[in-house]
Amino acid sequence: MRYNPEVWEGSPVSLDFRLAHSFAVQRMRRDDLEDLDRVDGEILQIQTIEALLDGCYDGDVTVGELYGRGDFGLGTLTGLDGELVVVDGEFWNIDPEGVAVVAPADAGVPFAALVTFGEAQRFHLDGPMGRDDLERQILDRLEDPEGSYALRVDGVFAPVHFRTVVHQDPPYQPLTEVIASAERQFHAERLEGTMVGFYFPDYASDLNQPGFHFHMVSADRATGGHVYDFTLESADVVIGHNQALHIELPERNLAEVLTMEAGLRSVHIHLVRAGSATPTEMASILDIAHVDAADALRRLANRGLADVNEPSTPDAEPTYRPHLARLRPAHLPPALDDL
Repeated sequence: MRYNPEVWEGSPVSLDFRLAHSFAVQRMRRDDLEDLDRVDGEILQIQTIEALLDGCYDGDVTVGELYGRGDFGLGTLTGLDGELVVVDGEFWNIDPEGVAVVAPADAGVPFAALVTFGEAQRFHLDGPMGRDDLERQILDRLEDPEGSYALRVDGVFAPVHFRTVVHQDPPYQPLTEVIASAERQFHAERLEGTMVGFYFPDYASDLNQPGFHFHMVSADRATGGHVYDFTLESADVVIGHNQALHIELPERNLAEVLTMEAGLRSVHIHLVRAGSATPTEMASILDIAHVDAADALRRLANRGLADVNEPSTPDAEPTYRPHLARLRPAHLPPALDDL
């Protein structure tokens, strides 16, 4: 399942028949945020999870620009500067020491899922109950297991294990490498707080993390983070069914082209010059391995610097076209050819 920004502009378009059954998807620009009406159950998402996993950590939207666009959600800040938790309309950031602070209005947001929470179901659970058991209890109550849901869990956790990460500087590494080297884990024997989460089906994995994804902030707003595991003593669980997804995909510019890593920049420059290319064609142009060319083109598409046209037959390759090619010749700086 891949997105094509040129197709997404305008009205909602389904990416997959199951995704269409769950909710409509609409691609947005940053300016569109001002005109987005708050509707209960509609998710506003900043960028895709696939782009975040690939190392796209520069925020195109600020925390302040998200005020009033939703009262419940999770995400991160520019450079993976902590874990973002939005609850009751308050934007909290969990810093590398596990301390919850009010997220600055001017902080960039490279990834977030935000919703005006609308209650569909509510129930109470008594423990002790582990994470797997809680997730089964929730799954058993979902109206449609192929749908997507916002999840709020207010309760007492004893114990709870969570994490945050240290701020990263460019050039950024993929998220898996950052977690391996710059993760800070915390353990609380007993904590009262709110878990803010989402459930997405497996087929939406290009858009958001499949399955359950939880962040937490304590009741006293002192600590929290990305939740790994816990034992639940008791909790009130609220499920919200989400019917629409609006995705803001960053509009990239020449500054990003000039600052990206040399190998990826070379692929982008040659894609601009060629106008379009398959992985095989790019591998031949640059005399590099096919797997490296395919990975670089995929990463350019993740960053919004290229569009991908999927093949019409299973044995054919996708064709990539540069975003900047649309701007030629009047608006593309000639200096790009000299890089």
